Amino acid sequence: MSILKGIFNGVKKEIMNYSHVAIKTGATNVGKQLANMSSDENHDEKQPSSFQLNNVPDALKTGIMETGQELIKIGRERLETGFQQQQNSEMSDTKKSTEEK
Repeated sequence: MSILKGIFNGVKKEIMNYSHVAIKTGATNVGKQLANMSSDENHDEKQPSSFQLNNVPDALKTGIMETGQELIKIGRERLETGFQQQQNSEMSDTKKSTEEK
């Protein structure tokens, strides 16, 4: 029973960490896209204001897509790290058992 509890606590911890990264990264990317939208380089001379409301959905969509790509990358790196740690652990266990014989 305690093994399952440990596993669930580990999964819960990873989900919380991943959620924190997702929120922080999402806010950063969306903020960057909105800032780029209102920058002088994107300014239309015919428009009195550099901030055009019709571009907001595109900026949000781009920011969210960038966030998704970053989260996939982070998740893949965590999985690879976990697999490497598991393989190293298994190799050291095998080495210990052969040394004991």
